[in-house]
Amino acid sequence: MTSKQIMLILPVLWGALLCGCALPEPVVRPVSPYSGRRVFAVAPLRNESGSQHADALRTADCLTAQVARVRGVDTVAVNRVLGAMRAMGLHGIDTPEQAHQLREWLGVDGLLVGSITAYDPYDPPTLGLAVEIYRGDRDHGGTPTNPDPRELSRAPRLPGDTAIADPGPDLGPTSAIAGHYDASDPEVAALLDAYVVERGPDGTSEMTRRRFTASIDLYTEFVSYQLTARLMDAERLQIRSPQNRRHQAATSSP
Repeated sequence: MTSKQIMLILPVLWGALLCGCALPEPVVRPVSPYSGRRVFAVAPLRNESGSQHADALRTADCLTAQVARVRGVDTVAVNRVLGAMRAMGLHGIDTPEQAHQLREWLGVDGLLVGSITAYDPYDPPTLGLAVEIYRGDRDHGGTPTNPDPRELSRAPRLPGDTAIADPGPDLGPTSAIAGHYDASDPEVAALLDAYVVERGPDGTSEMTRRRFTASIDLYTEFVSYQLTARLMDAERLQIRSPQNRRHQAATSSP
């Protein structure tokens, strides 16, 4: 840290001490709950928000970027997923069978399928997401398939190249998470403060938080982080307690 940065942050720290409040704790990078590295893909999200302005592909890209930040997890690009869906003749993922077929086609360990449930881009923004994960190693951490993400980024397979493996009778998602993030909610504002505290050029979160609430793209980044972290927590619980694994949804509070 430079002397200029130190001089900028000292008044903030002194003010926090005088008012008896603490600066928000910075967020930590999520850690994979699985044994061995995994490769995941994110399917294009459905827009169920009622707003024609919600960009499902951009949101899927943002979610993919946050999943890629999980320690121990790699991802493939959404364009690669779109290419596979076109090759399979799929316009969307509407059933668990289709989710597993697409996952097998891509050769990845897990596929995230979800929807945009609420969308208001104006400050203070609101974004709701619901995400499910379909894994190939159903009930445990298991052995990953270990595909090379560089290979998965190439052209999609042609129909008939390989047979789609039977995913078995247990087709449901291993975990499901949903959240409604309204920036005017004090609890959401506290989460946002924690997310942006290290991103402020002056060592504070206020100016950067304003940037995140003024930009729906930055706010989508924040919400995608929250959903990804919670999904990894749900997967960790599922691996530890397989009997409680079905539909671990937290649908109301962030």
